[in-house]
Amino acid sequence: MLGVTAAPVLERFRLDERRVADARRQQILLVEDDEHVRLLLVLTLELAGHEVHAASNAEDALACAGLLPDLDLVVTDVCLPRGSGVELVETLRAQRDDIAVLYITGHFEETTARLGLDRETPRLRKPFLPGELIAAVAAMV
Repeated sequence: MLGVTAAPVLERFRLDERRVADARRQQILLVEDDEHVRLLLVLTLELAGHEVHAASNAEDALACAGLLPDLDLVVTDVCLPRGSGVELVETLRAQRDDIAVLYITGHFEETTARLGLDRETPRLRKPFLPGELIAAVAAMV
């Protein structure tokens, strides 16, 4: 199934090669509980030249972050098993306040506001195109 859905992503990705060439390589922690979405996002970010470490929940993400002293960016889903993305970021920032964060969410504004995200918090609303993710990552660091 992933092979079928990945082809259009790769086609759209090729259209943004100039933007990708201008981006600096980032070390990214990607936290997404949906396996297919996580694999697609990892592929997109790796094709853009980034080093990506992936986790499926907040607990694993915290353990992974502890092993990444040069972490540039956390891209996290807002709603995760074993803790929300917002709680994950609060814990990470208590340890390292210099980490940039990009939230991804399929939830409406009211839900994200209840979780503590204001309108100014950087986020991408699902579904989004690979080029939008690449552009958002480039703007974060």
